[in-house]
Amino acid sequence: MHPQKALARRNLVLSLLEKNGYLSAEQTVRLKGKTLGLNVHKIQTHPEYDSYMDLVKQEAEKTYHISSEDLIRGGYKIVVPMNREAQSASYNAFKNNVYFQGSNPNQSPEGAFTLMNKTGAMLAVQGGRNYVRGSYNRVNDKRQPGSAFKPLAVYGPALDSGKYQPYSMLQDKKVSYGTYTPTNYNGQYTGTMTMYDAITVSQNAPAVWLLDQIGIAKSKSYLTKMGINLSDHGAGDCAWWAEQGRHAAANDSRLHDIQQ
Repeated sequence: MHPQKALARRNLVLSLLEKNGYLSAEQTVRLKGKTLGLNVHKIQTHPEYDSYMDLVKQEAEKTYHISSEDLIRGGYKIVVPMNREAQSASYNAFKNNVYFQGSNPNQSPEGAFTLMNKTGAMLAVQGGRNYVRGSYNRVNDKRQPGSAFKPLAVYGPALDSGKYQPYSMLQDKKVSYGTYTPTNYNGQYTGTMTMYDAITVSQNAPAVWLLDQIGIAKSKSYLTKMGINLSDHGAGDCAWWAEQGRHAAANDSRLHDIQQ
């Protein structure tokens, strides 16, 4: 805010109005004697909502052909299923470096987050750790899920079977499954390790070994219950199944309803 410059502009306009006969000299003097009377309020911002609101605007334009400019001008009522507590909690978690410790000490890992209910409604969204309104939203970036697929395709169904527990011992050896030989990222193998440790360090060999133990059918059945449908592949090839994580995509979800 620049009150002195605003006052000078105000007085200039009053002088021009007097010069052109719209104000008398007395009126001009009286008006110039008044303070600006600015009603200044600090704009309250909620950066934790930026990722969500940008997705709402994108969907409004894509599905309903309502531009961001039209939304700003008003006249629309937008109803969203956002859970404010979850949205704020995820935002704060993304700001916490404790949850983002990568292998490169000079580069902080990035990420994206979505939380949906059983009907597919979007409850919370984060498009990045330092997301600002209108910037690159990682939620829209379709990438293979990598090791995030292991709990869904392997560890989840293994626990669900009742035959394994978080501290069950898994084989951690370099073993070939047909033409496929999974390797650990660091090239090291301990022989055995608990499921808990395998998940913690995202070890590849134990995950594929466990998948081979529970069977492809169990894994696929578990994924189907979560709405992830993958095609069949004959007798159950671990190599092929391990690659399916690269192609699994989340179902489209509807963010909101728009009423005018």
